[in-house]
Amino acid sequence: MVQRSLDNQIGKSFWHVIFVRQHYERRISEKLTKMGIENILPQTKVMREYKSQRRRVLVPLFPGYLFLKVVPGKRHHVTFLNGVYRFLRVGDEYEQVSETEIDNLKILARDASHQITKEDYLKKGTGVEVIDGPLYGISGFVSGCNGGRILVTVNAIRTSISISVPKKYLKVKEREMALAVR
Repeated sequence: MVQRSLDNQIGKSFWHVIFVRQHYERRISEKLTKMGIENILPQTKVMREYKSQRRRVLVPLFPGYLFLKVVPGKRHHVTFLNGVYRFLRVGDEYEQVSETEIDNLKILARDASHQITKEDYLKKGTGVEVIDGPLYGISGFVSGCNGGRILVTVNAIRTSISISVPKKYLKVKEREMALAVR
């Protein structure tokens, strides 16, 4: 029975995080796409000042990191790319990113126009889900008393981002409600 579950894992691809050279994220993402490897590079717009002008530019939300879905036996194809340092590991195990976190990143990657600020990695807070608006479907944790900001956490890289969401668009997750009652 154990062998059968191992056989099922052999051809299965998982979401992983790779650590890449900063400012190479976009190039590596394009190379991975050409190789047929699904990847996500969440970006946000920030205001940058140059000598005589101010511009809004797209920058990676997690500088130095890319998220990709790859079969365990094909990881070496990725590490040979110029600018890729390594897969993120915890001990001897490759860090895997959950489907929920990936879904959140896909929603963020779809629309980079929101005001996003990086936050410290936090595990506390009430679990919420956005039930309306352009960020519909994102799950996260309330990061302030007013409930106007939620955290979207990516455990694999111990990073969180904070997004301003009107309180009327937030719904407390069922599981979190049950834990809060105890």
